[in-house]
Amino acid sequence: MKNLIIAVSLGFGFLMGQASHPIEYNLVDSVKAAGNGFWGGASSSNLDLIVYGPYIGSETAITENDSLFFFNSMGEVIKSEHIGNTVWAIATTPDGEYTVVGTDNEDILIFHDTVKIAQGTIPGNCCQKRGAAVSPDGSYYGIGGSRFTLHSFKDSNFIPIYTGVNTAQLRAIDFSANNKYVAFGGRFDPQNLTYIALYDLEIKTLIFSDTLEQPAGANGELRQLAISENGSRIVAGTFGQENSKIYYYAREDSTSGNWSKKEEISSPSSIYWIDMDDAGKSTVLSTQAGGLKFYSLSDSSMNLKLNFPQPGQEVQMDGGARFVSISPSGEYIVATTRGGGSGGGRL
Repeated sequence: MKNLIIAVSLGFGFLMGQASHPIEYNLVDSVKAAGNGFWGGASSSNLDLIVYGPYIGSETAITENDSLFFFNSMGEVIKSEHIGNTVWAIATTPDGEYTVVGTDNEDILIFHDTVKIAQGTIPGNCCQKRGAAVSPDGSYYGIGGSRFTLHSFKDSNFIPIYTGVNTAQLRAIDFSANNKYVAFGGRFDPQNLTYIALYDLEIKTLIFSDTLEQPAGANGELRQLAISENGSRIVAGTFGQENSKIYYYAREDSTSGNWSKKEEISSPSSIYWIDMDDAGKSTVLSTQAGGLKFYSLSDSSMNLKLNFPQPGQEVQMDGGARFVSISPSGEYIVATTRGGGSGGGRL
């Protein structure tokens, strides 16, 4: 039996491994963060390598403890790297060979296993680096800052393979599991203009983009989006408070044809994080108000299957749901909260 294995940051992030019935939860270990807590995290697919970056408050003195930490699956620290700045964006290749890190002081760091092999800034991509993702085959990584840039792990000088249009902020990035596409999105200035795009990694061309106007004053930022294994389905959601939107794009033929918007669903709370199963049959979204929305996906629509909590049900997602993950099979969902209320953070 394979157990469900979850790496959890009590500050901000988590990742999910494989699972099968019956399911049992056993805490392997817990690690107290040095400094002000963890912020962004990533892991290899077998959880042999778990990486978390620090959160540093604006009025907090930087210390040697404000570091990037590498753990093994037993929660033991195997390496630390002083960062001295908040890290939102971390992504690790499935085999753990490469890790890319983006910081709030605009730096990018590349690690081979746990050894730093490059650090610097990206030409043309300024601002805080709050988006990072890697292709499943470990060939490419994408970075979000003032725009999206695509890079190869073989190139240590941070010169992009592709540079997207200039935005006010871009952090939502996801690669398809077949290594053919990368979807990304953010917002323009004014902030009510949402941007979403799709790049073909094989022909090295932007093949789809859309700009969506939100109500005046609403935040059109995408915190995250999700793309199916074959790239034919994309789900995205805006951080627009009471004027938030969920968007579903698909092409009816999974191997050809153009992408088009199939659904636009209003949400009374900001969409914080999104994940999709490998087959693109289901997706789960977390909201700032502490809710989880689980949808099944067809060629042309999203169908709500679970809305948590139900009316009158106690909100267990105290402080707002943050990260949410669905197992590759679509069988299990795990979510964490920010905490901050009477119940603290929850898994």
